[in-house]
Amino acid sequence: MISSSYSLSFKLLSLIGLIGLIWVMPYWGTGYLLGWGLGITIMSKSGMVGIMDFIIYLIVPIIILGIRLWKKFDEPTYL
Repeated sequence: MISSSYSLSFKLLSLIGLIGLIWVMPYWGTGYLLGWGLGITIMSKSGMVGIMDFIIYLIVPIIILGIRLWKKFDEPTYL
C-alpha cells in the first residue's frame, strides 16, 4: 500500500499543477475551468472522487474564476 504521506504529496502536487495550468491559459482557461467543474461533479456523483477531493478541486477553480471576473469588471472601460 502507498503511505498517506505519498498520497497527500501527490494530491498537493496535482493541485499546484492545476493552478499553474489555469494561470498560463488566459483565453481558454475559463472554459476549461467550467468543464473541469462539470467533470469533477460527475466523477463525485459516480463515486470516483471522494468528498474531500471534490471540495478541493471545485473550490480552487471557483476562486480562480472569481478572481478573473473581479479583474475583468474592475478594469476601467473606455467608451
